[in-house]
Amino acid sequence: MKLKNILFISLALSVIPVAQAEASKGIDVKDMTCAQFLDVDYATVPVVVGFLYHYNFWTGDTSVIEVDDLDDVEVDDVIDYCQKNPTAKASSAVKKAK
Repeated sequence: MKLKNILFISLALSVIPVAQAEASKGIDVKDMTCAQFLDVDYATVPVVVGFLYHYNFWTGDTSVIEVDDLDDVEVDDVIDYCQKNPTAKASSAVKKAK
């Protein structure tokens, strides 16, 4: 199995628990504010960014995220934007970082 496929499967499987954890708090990840995004455990931040990227830009099969497409998003840029704009939607931060 190619490394790319392994990364894709890992990313796809890791988004589910993050989304479920946020849902259990009453937060829909796609509606997450930057302040809520900054409260996410740092190790989980890239997964949330991947989900939000997928939510913002993906037009294909919604069960597949192309790992190569995620290379365009700088997680640090998303964090910087959210620190400056805590009431903005985190999905907006991902759009700005692309």
